[in-house]
Amino acid sequence: TVKEVRNQLENSRVKVSSGAPYHLILTREDSQRRSASYTGAGRSAEIELTNTLDYEIRGANNLLLLQNQQEVQSVYAQDQSNLGGSEQEAVQQTVELRQRLVRNLLQHLQMITPQQLEQLQQAAQAKADAEAKAAAEAAAAAREAELAQPQQSPLQLLPRE
Repeated sequence: TVKEVRNQLENSRVKVSSGAPYHLILTREDSQRRSASYTGAGRSAEIELTNTLDYEIRGANNLLLLQNQQEVQSVYAQDQSNLGGSEQEAVQQTVELRQRLVRNLLQHLQMITPQQLEQLQQAAQAKADAEAKAAAEAAAAAREAELAQPQQSPLQLLPRE
């Protein structure tokens, strides 16, 4: 799928570069197959295929700007008298589903404007800065609390006799 997305982007005249300010990361792809309906004899009559693709867009400092998922489904009839033909149909449906998944992803990406990406970058940077400031303040407070604790000496003073 990564190669297909890269090829489609390049075919659409998008320059794909590791030094780009934004990175598209395909984080997880999943395919599921289940029986959608049964014959009177209890055999599968229709098979449902579902493909999902999780992805994220990261910006400067590897900050997460967008996280989303694309999903496509297809149902095909399984012919019990022609299992070889049914298997070929399953392979064909799988190929078509992947193509639709890539197309849907690219359509979604096409709707994202550079201004939206910049706004997402600013929001993510502000959130990261706030989290870093809170962590620094918590560490400073912990240090102050530790210093405020009376320190016990390793020496023990005995009363004079």
